[in-house]
Formats: sequence, C-alpha cells, structure tokens
Amino acid sequence: MKVYEIRLDFIALAKKYAGKWVALRPDTYEVITAGSSAEEVLEAAARAGFDEPLITDVVESYGSYVSEIEPTLPSDGAGRRSNEGVVPAPSS
Repeated sequence: MKVYEIRLDFIALAKKYAGKWVALRPDTYEVITAGSSAEEVLEAAARAGFDEPLITDVVESYGSYVSEIEPTLPSDGAGRRSNEGVVPAPSS
C-alpha cells in the first residue's frame, strides 16, 4: 500500500466539486476527473492514463469539527479511576 502526504485545499475543492467523487493525480494532486461514483472516476482516470489515482468523495463543507472529549482519569492500578494526583488547570 502506498502512503501519501497530501497538501490540498479541500475548501476550494468543496466549492467546485461538492457532492461528487474526484480522482487526483498522486504527484501534483490536480483533479483528473470528477463524477457521481468512485467507480466512474476510477474508470475515467484509467482512460486518461492514470492507473492509481487518489480518489475521494468531496463533501459540501469541511467546516470545523471538534469531537467530544471525555477527560481520562488516571487508574489506581486496580482499574478504578481516581482524580487523586490530578492537578487542576489554572483559572483565568
């Protein structure tokens, strides 16, 4: 499996291709083709000479997302969680 580091403006991509699948060149991340399914863009990319494009579905908004974070308390060694030894954050 190949691993790529992608530096791409997904916001700009979303403005133009929201709701579609896109195939990208793996070397430049330029859009090769866009379509309504992964299969469609893979086939079109192959016809354009790209056998292993990067593909992704483009959502309407990449907006902000912060997952709900539950604080993890240290274990007392018996599997019980305790706040003993937890230093509170400084108040502002």
